[in-house]
Amino acid sequence: MTTISKLFNAPRSCNLLDQPNEILHMIVGFLPTKVFVQFVDDDGIKRHASQYLVLAQVCKRLRRVVLAADFWKEPGFCFSHLLPHHQTELGAGVLDPATPVTPLGVRAGRLMKALLDDEDLLDYVKKKTAWNFEVFEPFLWLAMSCSWFFQSIESVRLVLEGPEIVLALRCLCCCHRLKRLGLRRVGGISNNAGGFDKDLISKSLPHLQQLRLDCFNTRGSLEGLENLSDLSLLDLTGSINLSHDDWRTFLPLPSRWTLRSLTIDGIFTRDAFTEHLNNFFNLTHLTCQWVNNGLIMTLQNLTNIKLHSLRIQFFSDDCNEGLTQLWASDCLRRLKQLHLVFAGSGRPGSHVILQSVAMAGIVQLKILEHFKMEGGFDIAWCPYLASFKRLKCLHLVISEDSIGCTIGQQFYYLEAFPQSEGLLLFWENFTRQDGLIAILEPDFEVVPKMKVSYVQTSLLDIESFPEDFTCLCGGH
Repeated sequence: MTTISKLFNAPRSCNLLDQPNEILHMIVGFLPTKVFVQFVDDDGIKRHASQYLVLAQVCKRLRRVVLAADFWKEPGFCFSHLLPHHQTELGAGVLDPATPVTPLGVRAGRLMKALLDDEDLLDYVKKKTAWNFEVFEPFLWLAMSCSWFFQSIESVRLVLEGPEIVLALRCLCCCHRLKRLGLRRVGGISNNAGGFDKDLISKSLPHLQQLRLDCFNTRGSLEGLENLSDLSLLDLTGSINLSHDDWRTFLPLPSRWTLRSLTIDGIFTRDAFTEHLNNFFNLTHLTCQWVNNGLIMTLQNLTNIKLHSLRIQFFSDDCNEGLTQLWASDCLRRLKQLHLVFAGSGRPGSHVILQSVAMAGIVQLKILEHFKMEGGFDIAWCPYLASFKRLKCLHLVISEDSIGCTIGQQFYYLEAFPQSEGLLLFWENFTRQDGLIAILEPDFEVVPKMKVSYVQTSLLDIESFPEDFTCLCGGH
């Protein structure tokens, strides 16, 4: 094999394959991402090429199939995914110390240039409206060389260092169709110098509608954004603790008419920021990760907001007396969709106690239609679940080591009960998907669509909620 640029633009004189196009598209669709084939370039250096690029060289027909594959157009795809992290990876990941290492960004920029020299691929890529950049050089090359990039881009996600984000935002200021922006700074705690100025976002993209922002080590304000409908604020370090005044810099008051969805992920609040959040009276969708007392107080005191959907994650260490009263909050009276995650700490199943406190109050949500709960399961909750008269779908994700029953204000795990023959079948019904559904169904006047999933370990490492959540019945 030759270098990647020669590899992709080599003559295609191979005979056509016999398989129909549907089969070829399936073959490409099943290829795993970030898997590479080893080759030796003209200089005798061992390198790796993406399976996609290698398959494109088999014949002209396969090349068309690869170029038409969906992965090019997917929002999460970036050109650096076509390269291994280390240029000099050998065999089972052993590095050759004698070979100089070219930075991933430089290699990704060279690869993008080589690929986009191919007119067929260029025609496909020009239709791409959502872009993802995890190294800076490919973005810079597009910004400097391709005028169509600024005319077609509608969504971009940047995972870059602070100074690179600043340069990228200045380049994007002329992208008038850009409505969705994701910013995540790499370098984390070690990259503290100067922080990142939020003012640059509103100055560069004042018409932004969706923003997903890594809030670590930022300054300035988002006050210049007037059209935000979807705002996601996250801190991957878990070190941010915002005061009431801090929230004013993250929640732009000029967007109080348009903001409908807010996500708070990994950010703590020292005290309630109800007064400021109440200004966003069209807010209907709220996602909260790592809930603490300050956030619960905020929700309890909201009066101008009527939420339609709530996704919230609790930890057993956050158990407090205000949790039961949370469900009686004025902002939850119109709630139709609820997704709860209980991640315990300490002994397996410790989060079931917190779930019991929550379940005792959830019954107040009379018009709930979609309910998903992840954590343990208590047999005593069955009547609670059946009390939702308008429920359309119910999804339970149950930790297998956190199943039991509450008797006399005391929760007993499954293994604590005598395993007599009379109880064996009874307990097995609660540990089988079809068995639990069969137990729940008779209690409902109108049986909702139900799904039960079991996981083997306690839910200690919960990932962020998906950005585009779809419930069992297909609603968003």
